[in-house]
Amino acid sequence: MLRRSKRLRLKRAGSPPSALREDVHRMHDRYPSNTKARTRAPSHSLVDNSPAMLQPVSASRSDRCRERVVQARESLQMGDWSGARSSMADARRLWRPEFDFPLPVLTQIDLESRETAQVSMWSTQAVLALQARDWCGARYQMERAQQLWRPGLAVGRPSFTPSQLQCLDTNEVLLMESEAMLCFHGGDWMWARILMAAAQDLWYPSLNVSRPCFTAAETTHMNINEVTMMADQARGCLRRGEWLMARRLMLRAQELWRPTLDIERPEFSPSEARNVELYEILLLAIKARRLLQRGFVFHAETAMSNARSLWKWELGIPQPDFDENETNQISRWKVHCLGKRARGLLQQRKCAAAAEVMREAQICWKGEVASPYLRSP
Repeated sequence: MLRRSKRLRLKRAGSPPSALREDVHRMHDRYPSNTKARTRAPSHSLVDNSPAMLQPVSASRSDRCRERVVQARESLQMGDWSGARSSMADARRLWRPEFDFPLPVLTQIDLESRETAQVSMWSTQAVLALQARDWCGARYQMERAQQLWRPGLAVGRPSFTPSQLQCLDTNEVLLMESEAMLCFHGGDWMWARILMAAAQDLWYPSLNVSRPCFTAAETTHMNINEVTMMADQARGCLRRGEWLMARRLMLRAQELWRPTLDIERPEFSPSEARNVELYEILLLAIKARRLLQRGFVFHAETAMSNARSLWKWELGIPQPDFDENETNQISRWKVHCLGKRARGLLQQRKCAAAAEVMREAQICWKGEVASPYLRSP
């Protein structure tokens, strides 16, 4: 189609409509606007669609398919599995049923050779990593080779020799022990304990090194620092109002403390302990009331009983308990549930169990029929 500016110029110049139509036809022949105009051949076309003329095209397609198959085989022999897979996929796309050879695929032998080469590659890399003193990499690559191996392959199960395995275990134990000592000297007591425990798990008597462990002085020094650090953290949490975390940290410090250490047993002062206990009791009482508001009666009773177990006369506060309305609400809910359960047992012809449940419901009853299940049938 002509652009708008050219149409306007032609219209202003006073060109006849025939000239405009000729320009339009010329542009349409040059830039067809639909697919049919682009694909439809003219009636006087010299293209011959006979099978005799199409045979060279099919022959070239079959040759290209054969070339891709040959390339896939060569890539497979060289160990280039991605290239072999790509070439074989191209060959499968080029293949047609009229070709004189079957559909190209990777045979079971090719797949087994691939798996064998992968196992050999991972085991070789493991040995090279062992020679390069990359102990973690050597162990990982050998484990990967053992995962890929299966009994039908042409290679045996990959594994280190006894001397290589002993060398690997020895160096891993020494590495873990040195990292544990670095953490110990850096003041990171938790990681020092973890790494030393890992080194002790890897050690066995046939190694050429002694069992890794901290000395008595190092253990005492570490315990003292851990107890002191946890007690300080507990007091810091107490100053910030984090009562539960303060209690947990102080309990952990008391578990780590031993009479043989040169420090006193960590504990809160009387005022600090009173504040912690008060906060726990108030928190449990608030939790019980919130659970009761949401309808979780049994959980609410459990939380309130825990709060009552922590209460002492020395705290100077009244014993935590539900008020009268909350107690009546709990009783009504219990009566309702027990009465419903008794009616269900009665429908199942379990009269003795229903009578026992009904007796318990009548004990919980507060003077008014709060549930329709307590009414006589």
